[in-house]
Amino acid sequence: MDVDVVDVSVPFLFGLDALDANEMYVNTVTNELVCVAYKLSVPVTRKYGHVFLEWIRDTLYTMVEAERLHRHFCHPAPERLFAVLRQANDPHANKETLSRLEEVTATCDTCQQLAKEPTRFRVALPAEDIVFNRTVLVDLMWLESEPVLHLVDKDTGFNAGAFMRDGETADAVWSLYLRIWVYLYAGHPDAMHTDQGPQLTSAKWRALLQAVGTKHIESGIESHNGSTVACGPTIQRSPPSTRSPSPSPR
Repeated sequence: MDVDVVDVSVPFLFGLDALDANEMYVNTVTNELVCVAYKLSVPVTRKYGHVFLEWIRDTLYTMVEAERLHRHFCHPAPERLFAVLRQANDPHANKETLSRLEEVTATCDTCQQLAKEPTRFRVALPAEDIVFNRTVLVDLMWLESEPVLHLVDKDTGFNAGAFMRDGETADAVWSLYLRIWVYLYAGHPDAMHTDQGPQLTSAKWRALLQAVGTKHIESGIESHNGSTVACGPTIQRSPPSTRSPSPSPR
């Protein structure tokens, strides 16, 4: 329906032919103008025995104008386009305009094709099953000049530690390992990964692990916690000369 809009406060009169053509009727009980085709209702006002449709004071963008702005700015998000209108001090930038821009974006085919897929909650499971006491990491460390035996389960991250009060021999480390890990939890692990400490690389320690059926895995020599040999440029010195010194001038 085409109407002429003028900047004059005059009533907007609807004829019966216009109401019938647009499937509209006036509900005099609720004082609403009802559109059956679009399932919309607009409040009307009773004055002087007539029904009036009053325009709102704020000027709004029509759907055609909102679609034109949306395409002109290359299909931006409604919030970004509304922010541009606010920065330009557009008097038409209000909440109703933002809702129209959101409606245009929701019905735009280009925006639907280029929209990001909705985020989903994803969980990544390890390639192998998590088994407690399958591989235990063993390390000898020092806290305030006192030796400490530290054990960590590789799969679960569960750890245990204790100060070594009975010395630093392989037998003392083995006895403490039995007390704080084997006797308290699930027995001996399937494999044990140790550092390059002298107690954990000795023949005694290997024999004890072999007796209980635990596979021994040693860290590399050049690991960050292993001993490394500093390599630098070699300076070759020439052998001392065998020639006799020349006589000094008199």
